[in-house]
This record gives sequence, C-alpha cells and structure tokens, in this order.
Amino acid sequence: MEWKGVANDAWIPVLAYFHGGGFCIGSGRWPNFHALCLRLASELPAVVLSFDHRLAPEHRLPAAHEDGVRAMSWLHFTAADPWLADVADFASVFVVATRRAATSHTMIIAGLVKAARRAYPRRPPPHVYHGR
Repeated sequence: MEWKGVANDAWIPVLAYFHGGGFCIGSGRWPNFHALCLRLASELPAVVLSFDHRLAPEHRLPAAHEDGVRAMSWLHFTAADPWLADVADFASVFVVATRRAATSHTMIIAGLVKAARRAYPRRPPPHVYHGR
C-alpha cells in the first residue's frame, strides 16, 4: 500500500485502537501492539490513538468496557483541544481492536462512535470561507 499524502489543510480520520488479550493480559505498550500502531500511523493518513484498559482478574468485566467508554468520552471532549482539533476529523472515527475478545469492545464502542458522528458532522475544509 502506498500513501500519497493529504493536503496540509485537510482533516484526517481518527483511529482508536484497543489491544487484544482477552481482557486478561496485554497493554498498548507491548512491543507487538505498539509496533502495529506505529505501522498504522506511518502508512495511513490518520491520527492513531492507542488506549489501554483495566485487566481481569483484578478488574472484572465490565471494567474494560467502561474504560473503552471513558476513552471515547475523552476523545469526544478532546475535540475542542487545538492539538487534535486542527488535524482530526471527528466525523470519521474508526475503532480498531485485535484478537477475538477485543471485538466485543469494538461492538460496545461502535454506538458511541455513531453518537460522536452526530455530534461532529463532517466539517468543510478549512480553506473554504463560509462568512458573509
């Protein structure tokens, strides 16, 4: 896959990554998961964010799902911060997870992504003037 790049004034999608491990093991800081995020960030025109969650057995389910909801809430409220708002298209948020157990994380969070898309409709490119 070859990425041609995007214009400097274009907003790019947000990719929210949740690591696998059956909600019992793993961390986004593990070399294999971190390497995947680095590869995604280098090959895709996207802002790649990696989120950790609490692990069982110390934290029983739905603790991990609640952490996923908190991550999406954080993303929702971070939309106003210039460091992310200047480049990220919050109408294009994609949730990515690895391994089978993480799929349930994705399904639960998908509803939040839909809500965020309604809250942040696709914006016009910054070079388009909408004044009077």
